[in-house]
Amino acid sequence: MTKPLRVASVGLGRWAAVLAEGVRRVPVLEIAGCFSRSEERRAAFASKYGGTPYPSYEALLADGSVDAVLLTTPHSAHHAQILAAARAGKHVFCEKPLTLTVEDARSVIDACARAGVALVVGHCWRFVGPVRRAKALIDAGELGEVVQAAGHFGNPRALSLGQEAWRDAPEESPGGPLTGPGFHLMDVLHYLLGPVERANAAFRQRLPQGRMPDTALATLQFRSGALAHVSASFITQRCYRLALFGTRANAYLELVSLEGAGPSTLSLHRIGEPHPADVPVPQEDMIRLQMAFFARTVREGAPPLAGGREGLALVALLSALAASAESGRWETPAAQEG
Repeated sequence: MTKPLRVASVGLGRWAAVLAEGVRRVPVLEIAGCFSRSEERRAAFASKYGGTPYPSYEALLADGSVDAVLLTTPHSAHHAQILAAARAGKHVFCEKPLTLTVEDARSVIDACARAGVALVVGHCWRFVGPVRRAKALIDAGELGEVVQAAGHFGNPRALSLGQEAWRDAPEESPGGPLTGPGFHLMDVLHYLLGPVERANAAFRQRLPQGRMPDTALATLQFRSGALAHVSASFITQRCYRLALFGTRANAYLELVSLEGAGPSTLSLHRIGEPHPADVPVPQEDMIRLQMAFFARTVREGAPPLAGGREGLALVALLSALAASAESGRWETPAAQEG
Protein backbone atom coordinates (compact mmCIF):
# COMPACT_ATOMS: atom_id res chain seq x y z
CA MET A 1 0.00 0.00 0.00
CA THR A 2 1.36 3.43 -1.00
CA LYS A 3 2.44 5.56 1.92
CA PRO A 4 0.59 8.86 2.36
CA LEU A 5 2.22 12.05 1.14
CA ARG A 6 3.49 13.77 4.28
CA VAL A 7 2.88 17.53 4.31
CA ALA A 8 3.89 20.14 6.88
CA SER A 9 1.99 23.38 7.53
CA VAL A 10 3.95 26.62 7.75
CA GLY A 11 2.24 29.73 9.12
CA LEU A 12 -0.52 28.67 11.47
CA GLY A 13 -3.28 31.22 11.12
CA ARG A 14 -6.93 30.56 10.25
CA TRP A 15 -6.28 29.32 6.72
CA ALA A 16 -3.71 26.76 7.83
CA ALA A 17 -6.49 25.06 9.79
CA VAL A 18 -8.79 25.16 6.76
CA LEU A 19 -6.15 23.39 4.65
CA ALA A 20 -5.39 20.91 7.44
CA GLU A 21 -9.07 19.95 7.57
CA GLY A 22 -8.94 19.43 3.80
CA VAL A 23 -5.84 17.25 4.17
CA ARG A 24 -7.72 15.12 6.70
CA ARG A 25 -10.35 14.40 4.05
CA VAL A 26 -7.80 13.12 1.50
CA PRO A 27 -6.63 9.58 2.39
CA VAL A 28 -3.35 9.88 0.47
CA LEU A 29 -2.26 12.92 2.50
CA GLU A 30 -1.02 13.14 6.08
CA ILE A 31 0.02 16.04 8.32
CA ALA A 32 3.70 15.51 9.15
CA GLY A 33 4.13 18.59 11.31
CA CYS A 34 4.02 22.34 11.48
CA PHE A 35 5.98 25.52 12.06
CA SER A 36 5.10 28.96 13.34
CA ARG A 37 7.22 31.48 15.21
CA SER A 38 4.70 31.09 18.04
CA GLU A 39 5.48 28.07 20.20
CA GLU A 40 1.92 28.16 21.53
CA ARG A 41 0.44 27.95 18.02
CA ARG A 42 2.81 25.12 17.10
CA ALA A 43 1.77 23.10 20.13
CA ALA A 44 -1.95 23.71 19.57
CA PHE A 45 -1.78 22.81 15.87
CA ALA A 46 0.22 19.62 16.48
CA SER A 47 -2.15 18.60 19.27
CA LYS A 48 -5.13 18.90 16.94
CA TYR A 49 -3.72 17.64 13.63
CA GLY A 50 -0.74 15.53 14.64
CA GLY A 51 2.84 15.58 13.46
CA THR A 52 5.94 17.32 14.80
CA PRO A 53 5.88 20.95 16.01
CA TYR A 54 9.22 22.02 14.50
CA PRO A 55 11.23 24.74 16.31
CA SER A 56 12.26 26.37 13.01
CA TYR A 57 11.52 26.28 9.29
CA GLU A 58 15.05 25.04 8.75
CA ALA A 59 14.45 22.09 11.08
CA LEU A 60 11.28 21.22 9.20
CA LEU A 61 13.06 21.29 5.84
CA ALA A 62 15.88 19.15 7.20
CA ASP A 63 13.47 16.33 8.08
CA GLY A 64 13.68 13.79 5.27
CA SER A 65 10.28 12.32 6.17
CA VAL A 66 8.52 15.56 5.12
CA ASP A 67 7.52 15.44 1.44
CA ALA A 68 5.91 18.85 0.99
CA VAL A 69 5.15 22.17 2.65
CA LEU A 70 1.85 24.07 2.80
CA LEU A 71 2.67 27.78 2.99
CA THR A 72 0.00 30.01 4.53
CA THR A 73 2.43 32.72 5.54
CA PRO A 74 2.56 36.49 4.88
CA HIS A 75 2.84 37.23 1.17
CA SER A 76 6.29 38.78 1.50
CA ALA A 77 7.66 35.55 2.98
CA HIS A 78 6.69 33.30 0.07
CA HIS A 79 9.70 34.00 -2.14
CA ALA A 80 12.40 33.00 0.35
CA GLN A 81 10.36 30.12 1.77
CA ILE A 82 9.71 28.57 -1.65
CA LEU A 83 13.37 28.88 -2.64
CA ALA A 84 14.41 27.17 0.62
CA ALA A 85 11.86 24.40 0.12
CA ALA A 86 13.06 23.77 -3.43
CA ARG A 87 16.67 23.55 -2.26
CA ALA A 88 15.56 20.98 0.32
CA GLY A 89 13.70 18.95 -2.31
CA LYS A 90 10.24 19.61 -0.86
CA HIS A 91 7.15 20.01 -3.00
CA VAL A 92 5.34 23.32 -2.45
CA PHE A 93 1.74 24.33 -2.02
CA CYS A 94 1.68 28.13 -1.60
CA GLU A 95 -1.33 30.27 -0.87
CA LYS A 96 -2.03 33.15 -3.24
CA PRO A 97 -0.47 35.40 -4.29
CA LEU A 98 2.55 33.33 -5.27
CA THR A 99 4.86 36.30 -4.63
CA LEU A 100 4.56 40.07 -4.64
CA THR A 101 6.72 40.76 -7.72
CA VAL A 102 6.98 39.27 -11.19
CA GLU A 103 10.74 38.78 -10.79
CA ASP A 104 10.27 36.80 -7.58
CA ALA A 105 7.53 34.68 -9.16
CA ARG A 106 9.77 33.78 -12.08
CA SER A 107 12.64 32.90 -9.75
CA VAL A 108 10.58 30.48 -7.63
CA ILE A 109 9.14 28.83 -10.74
CA ASP A 110 12.66 28.31 -12.07
CA ALA A 111 13.93 27.04 -8.71
CA CYS A 112 11.16 24.46 -8.37
CA ALA A 113 11.63 23.31 -11.96
CA ARG A 114 15.39 22.87 -11.45
CA ALA A 115 14.79 20.96 -8.21
CA GLY A 116 12.15 18.75 -9.80
CA VAL A 117 9.53 19.61 -7.19
CA ALA A 118 5.89 20.51 -7.75
CA LEU A 119 4.71 24.09 -7.28
CA VAL A 120 0.98 24.60 -6.74
CA VAL A 121 -0.76 27.89 -5.92
CA GLY A 122 -3.86 28.08 -3.75
CA HIS A 123 -6.37 29.45 -6.26
CA CYS A 124 -9.14 27.48 -4.57
CA TRP A 125 -12.15 28.99 -6.36
CA ARG A 126 -11.21 27.07 -9.52
CA PHE A 127 -12.51 23.99 -7.68
CA VAL A 128 -16.00 25.33 -6.94
CA GLY A 129 -18.75 23.42 -8.78
CA PRO A 130 -20.32 26.34 -10.72
CA VAL A 131 -16.89 27.58 -11.86
CA ARG A 132 -15.88 24.14 -13.12
CA ARG A 133 -19.26 23.71 -14.85
CA ALA A 134 -19.05 27.19 -16.41
CA LYS A 135 -15.61 26.28 -17.78
CA ALA A 136 -17.06 23.14 -19.39
CA LEU A 137 -19.96 25.13 -20.90
CA ILE A 138 -17.59 27.74 -22.35
CA ASP A 139 -15.29 25.07 -23.78
CA ALA A 140 -18.30 23.32 -25.35
CA GLY A 141 -19.46 26.56 -27.00
CA GLU A 142 -22.71 26.72 -25.03
CA LEU A 143 -22.24 30.45 -24.34
CA GLY A 144 -20.96 31.22 -27.82
CA GLU A 145 -18.20 33.83 -27.64
CA VAL A 146 -17.95 35.36 -24.18
CA VAL A 147 -17.66 39.07 -24.88
CA GLN A 148 -18.14 40.55 -21.41
CA ALA A 149 -18.06 39.62 -17.74
CA ALA A 150 -18.87 41.40 -14.50
CA GLY A 151 -18.22 40.28 -10.96
CA HIS A 152 -17.91 41.36 -7.38
CA PHE A 153 -16.08 39.56 -4.58
CA GLY A 154 -16.49 41.24 -1.22
CA ASN A 155 -15.54 40.35 2.33
CA PRO A 156 -16.14 42.92 5.11
CA ARG A 157 -12.91 42.11 6.98
CA ALA A 158 -11.95 45.80 7.16
CA LEU A 159 -14.66 46.15 9.80
CA SER A 160 -12.46 44.06 12.12
CA LEU A 161 -9.03 45.40 11.30
CA GLY A 162 -6.10 44.09 13.32
CA GLN A 163 -7.15 40.46 13.74
CA GLU A 164 -4.39 39.45 11.34
CA ALA A 165 -2.19 42.52 11.44
CA TRP A 166 0.06 41.55 8.54
CA ARG A 167 -2.91 41.39 6.17
CA ASP A 168 -3.65 45.05 6.97
CA ALA A 169 -0.19 46.20 5.86
CA PRO A 170 -0.02 47.97 2.46
CA GLU A 171 3.27 46.24 1.65
CA GLU A 172 1.61 42.81 2.08
CA SER A 173 -1.60 43.67 0.19
CA PRO A 174 -0.63 46.30 -2.42
CA GLY A 175 -3.97 46.03 -4.20
CA GLY A 176 -6.08 46.17 -1.05
CA PRO A 177 -9.15 44.00 -1.70
CA LEU A 178 -7.77 43.07 -5.13
CA THR A 179 -5.03 41.21 -3.24
CA GLY A 180 -7.76 39.57 -1.14
CA PRO A 181 -11.18 38.54 -2.46
CA GLY A 182 -10.70 40.30 -5.80
CA PHE A 183 -7.61 38.21 -6.49
CA HIS A 184 -9.78 35.08 -6.45
CA LEU A 185 -12.26 36.66 -8.85
CA MET A 186 -9.50 37.69 -11.27
CA ASP A 187 -8.10 34.16 -11.17
CA VAL A 188 -11.53 32.67 -11.92
CA LEU A 189 -11.77 34.99 -14.94
CA HIS A 190 -8.26 34.00 -16.05
CA TYR A 191 -9.29 30.35 -15.76
CA LEU A 192 -12.50 30.91 -17.76
CA LEU A 193 -11.42 33.51 -20.33
CA GLY A 194 -7.64 33.24 -20.64
CA PRO A 195 -4.85 35.80 -20.17
CA VAL A 196 -5.39 39.52 -19.62
CA GLU A 197 -3.83 41.79 -22.23
CA ARG A 198 -4.42 45.21 -20.62
CA ALA A 199 -5.77 46.41 -17.28
CA ASN A 200 -6.99 49.57 -15.62
CA ALA A 201 -7.78 50.14 -11.94
CA ALA A 202 -8.91 52.61 -9.29
CA PHE A 203 -8.38 52.15 -5.54
CA ARG A 204 -10.09 54.01 -2.71
CA GLN A 205 -9.81 54.02 1.07
CA ARG A 206 -13.23 54.69 2.57
CA LEU A 207 -12.57 53.70 6.21
CA PRO A 208 -10.13 56.14 7.82
CA GLN A 209 -8.85 53.64 10.39
CA GLY A 210 -7.29 51.39 7.74
CA ARG A 211 -3.80 51.55 6.24
CA MET A 212 -4.60 50.51 2.67
CA PRO A 213 -7.36 50.69 0.05
CA ASP A 214 -10.57 48.93 1.05
CA THR A 215 -12.50 49.48 -2.19
CA ALA A 216 -11.25 48.65 -5.67
CA LEU A 217 -12.46 48.55 -9.25
CA ALA A 218 -10.68 47.06 -12.27
CA THR A 219 -11.39 46.79 -15.97
CA LEU A 220 -9.71 43.93 -17.78
CA GLN A 221 -9.22 43.44 -21.51
CA PHE A 222 -8.50 39.81 -22.36
CA ARG A 223 -6.36 38.56 -25.21
CA SER A 224 -9.55 36.96 -26.57
CA GLY A 225 -11.11 40.43 -26.90
CA ALA A 226 -13.49 40.01 -23.96
CA LEU A 227 -13.89 42.82 -21.45
CA ALA A 228 -14.53 42.38 -17.72
CA HIS A 229 -15.53 44.65 -14.89
CA VAL A 230 -14.16 43.48 -11.53
CA SER A 231 -14.98 45.05 -8.18
CA ALA A 232 -13.76 44.04 -4.74
CA SER A 233 -14.39 45.32 -1.24
CA PHE A 234 -13.26 44.94 2.34
CA ILE A 235 -16.34 46.89 3.51
CA THR A 236 -19.47 45.55 1.83
CA GLN A 237 -21.46 42.48 2.82
CA ARG A 238 -19.91 39.16 1.87
CA CYS A 239 -20.62 38.53 -1.81
CA TYR A 240 -19.13 36.22 -4.43
CA ARG A 241 -20.96 36.78 -7.70
CA LEU A 242 -20.02 36.58 -11.38
CA ALA A 243 -21.91 37.05 -14.65
CA LEU A 244 -20.63 35.97 -18.06
CA PHE A 245 -22.22 37.43 -21.19
CA GLY A 246 -21.94 35.43 -24.43
CA THR A 247 -23.28 35.60 -27.97
CA ARG A 248 -25.47 32.52 -27.35
CA ALA A 249 -26.18 32.67 -23.62
CA ASN A 250 -25.41 34.42 -20.35
CA ALA A 251 -24.21 32.50 -17.28
CA TYR A 252 -24.81 33.68 -13.71
CA LEU A 253 -22.72 32.26 -10.87
CA GLU A 254 -23.73 32.74 -7.24
CA LEU A 255 -20.85 31.39 -5.18
CA VAL A 256 -20.73 30.56 -1.50
CA SER A 257 -17.59 30.86 0.60
CA LEU A 258 -16.63 28.49 3.39
CA GLU A 259 -18.35 30.79 5.88
CA GLY A 260 -21.53 31.05 3.83
CA ALA A 261 -24.75 29.09 3.99
CA GLY A 262 -26.56 27.33 1.19
CA PRO A 263 -25.35 25.92 -2.12
CA SER A 264 -23.41 27.68 -4.87
CA THR A 265 -25.53 27.98 -8.01
CA LEU A 266 -25.24 28.42 -11.77
CA SER A 267 -27.97 29.49 -14.17
CA LEU A 268 -27.93 29.85 -17.95
CA HIS A 269 -30.04 32.32 -19.93
CA ARG A 270 -30.03 31.33 -23.58
CA ILE A 271 -30.94 33.78 -26.33
CA GLY A 272 -34.61 33.36 -27.19
CA GLU A 273 -35.57 31.89 -23.83
CA PRO A 274 -37.69 34.05 -21.47
CA HIS A 275 -35.87 33.21 -18.23
CA PRO A 276 -32.60 31.76 -16.96
CA ALA A 277 -32.62 28.04 -16.22
CA ASP A 278 -30.80 26.43 -13.31
CA VAL A 279 -27.84 24.24 -14.26
CA PRO A 280 -27.10 21.28 -11.95
CA VAL A 281 -23.66 21.62 -10.39
CA PRO A 282 -21.75 19.39 -7.97
CA GLN A 283 -21.74 20.69 -4.40
CA GLU A 284 -18.23 19.50 -3.67
CA ASP A 285 -15.69 20.50 -1.04
CA MET A 286 -13.34 22.87 -2.87
CA ILE A 287 -10.56 22.53 -0.29
CA ARG A 288 -10.66 18.74 -0.32
CA LEU A 289 -10.56 18.77 -4.13
CA GLN A 290 -7.68 21.23 -4.11
CA MET A 291 -5.65 19.10 -1.70
CA ALA A 292 -6.45 15.95 -3.71
CA PHE A 293 -5.22 17.67 -6.89
CA PHE A 294 -2.04 18.69 -5.08
CA ALA A 295 -1.43 15.05 -4.15
CA ARG A 296 -2.00 13.98 -7.77
CA THR A 297 0.40 16.63 -9.03
CA VAL A 298 3.12 15.41 -6.70
CA ARG A 299 2.51 11.67 -7.04
CA GLU A 300 1.50 11.35 -10.69
CA GLY A 301 3.06 14.42 -12.26
CA ALA A 302 -0.40 15.61 -13.30
CA PRO A 303 -0.42 19.27 -14.39
CA PRO A 304 -1.80 21.42 -11.56
CA LEU A 305 -5.03 23.30 -12.12
CA ALA A 306 -3.17 26.33 -10.75
CA GLY A 307 0.61 26.10 -10.82
CA GLY A 308 3.52 28.48 -11.17
CA ARG A 309 2.47 29.75 -14.58
CA GLU A 310 -0.99 30.69 -13.33
CA GLY A 311 0.48 32.18 -10.17
CA LEU A 312 2.85 34.34 -12.25
CA ALA A 313 0.01 35.59 -14.47
CA LEU A 314 -1.94 36.82 -11.45
CA VAL A 315 1.09 38.43 -9.82
CA ALA A 316 1.76 40.26 -13.10
CA LEU A 317 -1.88 41.36 -13.30
CA LEU A 318 -1.87 42.64 -9.72
CA SER A 319 1.32 44.61 -10.40
CA ALA A 320 -0.23 46.11 -13.54
CA LEU A 321 -3.36 47.11 -11.62
CA ALA A 322 -1.31 48.78 -8.90
CA ALA A 323 0.65 50.67 -11.55
CA SER A 324 -2.60 51.70 -13.28
CA ALA A 325 -4.12 52.97 -10.05
CA GLU A 326 -1.03 55.14 -9.62
CA SER A 327 -0.71 56.35 -13.22
CA GLY A 328 -4.34 56.49 -14.30
CA ARG A 329 -3.39 54.67 -17.51
CA TRP A 330 -4.02 51.24 -18.94
CA GLU A 331 -1.13 48.90 -18.13
CA THR A 332 0.10 45.63 -19.65
CA PRO A 333 0.81 42.74 -17.28
CA ALA A 334 4.51 41.94 -17.52
CA ALA A 335 3.93 38.21 -17.99
CA GLN A 336 2.07 39.02 -21.25
CA GLU A 337 4.66 41.39 -22.70
CA GLY A 338 6.39 40.18 -25.84
